[in-house]
Amino acid sequence: MLVVSAIRHYSTAPSHNQYDYCSISYTTINLFCNIGGAIALLNILIPTLIAATTPSRVTQMTSYYSLTMNLIAAIGTAIILPLATIWGWTTAMQLLGLPAGFALLASVFYRHALPTQSRVTPTTNVHWKLDRSTTLLALFMGCQSLIFYTLITWLPTIYQAFGASAAEAGTLLSVFQLVGIPAALVLTYRWHFQRLLPLILLGYLVGLTCLLWRGWGHWLSAIILGLTCSLVFTLALNLIATSSRRVTVVAQRSAIAQSCGYLLAAVGPLLLGQLNHIFASWQPGLLLIGGLMILTVSIGYALVTTTHQQ
Repeated sequence: MLVVSAIRHYSTAPSHNQYDYCSISYTTINLFCNIGGAIALLNILIPTLIAATTPSRVTQMTSYYSLTMNLIAAIGTAIILPLATIWGWTTAMQLLGLPAGFALLASVFYRHALPTQSRVTPTTNVHWKLDRSTTLLALFMGCQSLIFYTLITWLPTIYQAFGASAAEAGTLLSVFQLVGIPAALVLTYRWHFQRLLPLILLGYLVGLTCLLWRGWGHWLSAIILGLTCSLVFTLALNLIATSSRRVTVVAQRSAIAQSCGYLLAAVGPLLLGQLNHIFASWQPGLLLIGGLMILTVSIGYALVTTTHQQ
């Protein structure tokens, strides 16, 4: 409902040449707040919903959720500009509200189809607790998000700094985003979480190293980093959804981990840009990203160990 409301308000907002800056700013703030709020709520609630409704298939369903999210995001990115060119931005923005409307209708029918015992009942006896598992989840979510958002922000500029053309850099960024779609399915093959961590570290470091090589190195880095980042994100969602057998605990940990995690991730793009400005080189920033990659996997090991001990 937040998404539909935001898009409706934006599409009916006055044009720039008719109204003042304050009116336009209010429309923009409304759009960002509503869509941002919807994304934040769903990011927190989806792992909880999966844990509550399919407790025996949490890993599989979380992987499918991650796959679907990446696929729809890629489709939206691909079609929005052609739609805007043909019908204008107002119609294109309204069309983007259709998936949100369909999801709302599906959730209503799905809720009525659930057995009574599968529904999550509200509770007033909720105690927020920042235990070891929750702290590690927040750090793991934050580090992997920081790496991803920093890369997706600066990869085109970094590729150009190491010899790629602007067109090639844009294509490489698209490859980075698209190749991550099938990576979400890896966890459906019953991989043990701890066995994935060395593979993730290898992918991180090899992909980062390939950034320095012009030509095929750039393409390898886009493919390897795209696969690795998608796999780590899916793993993070799975670790949240399987962190407890109690749905209320999963909800609390999901809220804390993702809220703190994304706040931490917001620092990444700014920090890398500042390092490049100070040193006039991308190498110090890339070294920092490499260190964060090692730290992320180390936190993952501690998190998996803690989860198994509980």
